[in-house]
Amino acid sequence: MENEHRRLLARKSIIEKRKEDLERQILEKEKEEESKRVSMQIKTANDERIRLLQEQKQREQERIRREIEEKNKAEARKLLEDLTKKAGKKHVVVEGVRNNYCLLTTACYLEG
Repeated sequence: MENEHRRLLARKSIIEKRKEDLERQILEKEKEEESKRVSMQIKTANDERIRLLQEQKQREQERIRREIEEKNKAEARKLLEDLTKKAGKKHVVVEGVRNNYCLLTTACYLEG
């Protein structure tokens, strides 16, 4: 009878140990999953931050490009106006010209 009692206690101890091991494994798995989730959130946030910075940089470059283009067009228009005044022409349509090359070509034609 005492042997039977010891065997049952040992079995109970083994079952408890297995239960504790299983709970520990579950907790470790949950910690791993939480760690992966947090890492993924950090990566996503960093990727978003980088994307926003790149978009901001691209918008700034586009703004600068437009300003330079507008400045060049204004200079070409001014040059064309000056040349048309010198050549004695009354009126030249500049609005239809698409780019600086056309403006400058027209200006050179009028000058020559």
